[in-house]
Amino acid sequence: MFHSLKDIYSIQKISYIEKFLKPYKFKLSPNEWSYIAGLIDSDGSISINRFGRTKNFYKYRVQVEICNSNRELIEWLDKKIPFKNIRSYRRKNNRTMYVVNIYNIGSSFYTLLNVVERLVLKYHVGFSALEFCYYKILFNRSHNIEIHNMLDAIYEKVKELNRSNYGFSLEKYHGYYDGKGKTELYAYLSGVIDGDGTIYYNNRNEFYITIGTKNEEYAKWLSRHIIGSYITKTKKSVYQVVLKNDIAILQLLKRIYPFIIVKKEKAKKILKNHTSWIP
Repeated sequence: MFHSLKDIYSIQKISYIEKFLKPYKFKLSPNEWSYIAGLIDSDGSISINRFGRTKNFYKYRVQVEICNSNRELIEWLDKKIPFKNIRSYRRKNNRTMYVVNIYNIGSSFYTLLNVVERLVLKYHVGFSALEFCYYKILFNRSHNIEIHNMLDAIYEKVKELNRSNYGFSLEKYHGYYDGKGKTELYAYLSGVIDGDGTIYYNNRNEFYITIGTKNEEYAKWLSRHIIGSYITKTKKSVYQVVLKNDIAILQLLKRIYPFIIVKKEKAKKILKNHTSWIP
């Protein structure tokens, strides 16, 4: 069983795993991986799904999904990530939603290998799903009952984590962005804002940023890393990380601007009209 991120790094050196992964590898920059991690933490999901069974054992599929209504973002993901499918559906408000689904065992495994350490809210889900991929690949077609019992146990663990707000707490945060340069942090925050955030700007030159989450501990983490922000709670038990300080907003927008996609035009407009405010 995996116990730390060091275990994840070491499995890539196993010759069988290295050979298996070779056709599924694709190159993204550290900032692009961090941006995708932000999207997954905000508007994405990591799951293990049962889709049938043989005579004795369940069949499983590991899925990494990102959902968004912005066509430009979906086209960017389509270009960057191979081995996936994209489906769309219409919501009740007639808005078209797109779902990028990474479900092939090889592409899911490679994606998680690069994303899991960059996740915050869904780190424990991603860690367990990565562990599942590893054993599924290493013991492919095995009829060993102990192996299948272990896969069943990881499936149940991931299902429970997804039901219980992903198991995140500040005490369990692995500290990835605390030990890295600020660039990856801002790439990650760009993904979060593109996924679950709002950049508000009106004709009276009033602007603010909010990010919503149902996990109070994650709201605290975000607030710690977004200077000048504070937390409110709605009647629907959603925690809002709110940034209304003009200078702090402009400084944040300037740092996330190279990475943000969905809300880039709104950020550009605010920066264009108010850059002179930045000290």
